[in-house]
Amino acid sequence: MGYRGTILRVGDVDERFGARWDALPAGRADQADVYDSWAWHAAAVQADRGLARSFRLPAVLDGDDPVALLPVTVTRSGAWRSVGPDIRPRSRVVIGTEDPDPEVLGRLAETLAEGGARALALHRLPSRDPATHDLLRALRDMGYEVAVRKRSADRLAQVEDGWAGHGRTFKSFAKYARRFSARIEPLWSLTLDTYGTQPDAPLAEGFALYADLQARSWKGPFDPATRMRRAALLNRTEELGWARIYVLRIDGQPVAGHVWFRLGKVAIWMSTAHDQRLNALSPGTIVQWWAQERIFHDRLCEPPGLLDFLPGGSPQKDRLSPDRPPLLEVDAVRKSIVAGVTLPVRQQERRILPAVHARADARIRSYRERWSMRAGQRQRRVRRLDVAPGTRDGRAAPLDVEDAALRRYLAVAAGQPSPEATLERWDDGDQWWRVGDGPTALVRIGSDRVIREVVRLDTDEHIDSVAAQLATVLAGSVSVFLPDDDGEAGTPVDVYDALLRWPGGWEDAGSQPDAAPERSGIRRTGV
Repeated sequence: MGYRGTILRVGDVDERFGARWDALPAGRADQADVYDSWAWHAAAVQADRGLARSFRLPAVLDGDDPVALLPVTVTRSGAWRSVGPDIRPRSRVVIGTEDPDPEVLGRLAETLAEGGARALALHRLPSRDPATHDLLRALRDMGYEVAVRKRSADRLAQVEDGWAGHGRTFKSFAKYARRFSARIEPLWSLTLDTYGTQPDAPLAEGFALYADLQARSWKGPFDPATRMRRAALLNRTEELGWARIYVLRIDGQPVAGHVWFRLGKVAIWMSTAHDQRLNALSPGTIVQWWAQERIFHDRLCEPPGLLDFLPGGSPQKDRLSPDRPPLLEVDAVRKSIVAGVTLPVRQQERRILPAVHARADARIRSYRERWSMRAGQRQRRVRRLDVAPGTRDGRAAPLDVEDAALRRYLAVAAGQPSPEATLERWDDGDQWWRVGDGPTALVRIGSDRVIREVVRLDTDEHIDSVAAQLATVLAGSVSVFLPDDDGEAGTPVDVYDALLRWPGGWEDAGSQPDAAPERSGIRRTGV
């Protein structure tokens, strides 16, 4: 064929060319990757003007149609490097077939050399992609000195026999997820919504929910550039039919979300977020397995043959991605033996030093924040409020904190990661009471009759009213320490607004669920 090479800029990629580009990665079978698409690159340059200015696209064309692309940026020093190594987990040469054509990749290497690419840094190329090795051979044939080192690895799961086979392969994780969902479903509704497959549930709506979950997760809110990039990517991939957002709800409230992409036979898990205040209920584990089941039964796609969990480690990835082929960092230089020897070292220095400084800065900030928090705690000012029994009947009953389900509820209310973490905050002799009809509040009170913690189920309920009802039932005064800048040094009462309503099965003021309570074996004297 009459292939020709050229180097394009962002402005050269019109709608037609972008559509042809997007068609390439979907045709790559197991190597299909959303990060190879024009949809991803267009979103990246839209969110970063500097990236748009430095963007170059070495391309091999058949007529006007792309057959091979290697998106790069050109640095001030003249080095050519993969686009956005800090915002993508890997990169690769973009072609549209499962098996690469050596002639095409040879022409791509020639285009790089003719275009003045003397120093080339390619970010985490998949070692299992045959195009990676054909490109490296082509670069060497063009006179490049090529240095390769392993860095990180893909996280993959091959699929046999559809959802049934996938469930058998990961039956321990399926059982693990079911254990958590079984704790929730008797108390609240547990549902999964899908966005991006039907007009009445557009991706934009799902992304708004996801962004809110991200802000409430340990990751924190998106920075403006990342949010713009993600929104643009989802908008473009929705038009291509690739993107899915799954949102898990407990009692109608969004608590966890997943972002996936479907390209050909590959399902790619891009990201997850969950409300960390509900860690004790493990919504991240539930949404992981439920989203996968939904992917296998997607009416718009065939069941996937490969799940791609992307590079990087996490407890869930460790359990779900047994196939981990390495990724390759590639440095290539041309017409300079000395540069060829030292470039990998210099490239490593440029990559590692900023990361080291960033980690050091993060640790310093974390230390300062912890010190400031502790100092703030030491400097809290409080006033003591003594509350006598009320004139009206008090409505209160003790709670059985040996019930593991109740401890999980209290952990969620306090934003603790587990019932065990919640229990560690309690002192010997502490008791929990439910107060008011409904109830309207849950109260932890010490043996010294000081209220230490209040969970409000009715946000209109005032602490003095809660304390008065409890004092009436206890037939004696109780105390509570309230924040007061003019008061004395002390520890104020912890007050939380319940994230989830009091379960309907617990309406009877004198008991928790009728079923025998879960027992964890954790006990505390006097509780």
